[in-house]
Amino acid sequence: MTFTRTLAAAGLALYASAASAVDCTAPEAPQVIDGKNASEQEMLEAQQAVKGFVAKGRQYIGCLKAEEQALGDDAAEEANKELVDLYNAMVDEMKSTSEEFNSAVRTYQAANTN
Repeated sequence: MTFTRTLAAAGLALYASAASAVDCTAPEAPQVIDGKNASEQEMLEAQQAVKGFVAKGRQYIGCLKAEEQALGDDAAEEANKELVDLYNAMVDEMKSTSEEFNSAVRTYQAANTN
C-alpha cells in the first residue's frame, strides 16, 4: 500500500512538474496594424512591439526547454507532449505575427511610394 502511494505521489509530482510550465508565461502577440492607413511612427512602434514579442517568445521557449530538462528522461509522455505543444504553439504564433507585420510593411510601402 505504501509503495502504491509513493508511486502515485511520484507520478503526480512528475505531471505537476510539466504543468508548472504555467510558470512560463507566454507573451501576448501585439495587434498588427493596417499598413495602408498607418503613419511612419505607427509602423515603427509596431515594429518595436513585434520585436519585443519575438524576444519574449524566445525567453518563453527557453523557459519551456528548462522545464523539459527538469522533467528528465523518465518524464511521463503526457508531460513531454504538453511542453512540445506549448513550444510549437509559441513558434507558430511568433512566425504568424512576424509574417503579418511584414505584410503590413509591404502594404505601407506600396501606399506611400512617391
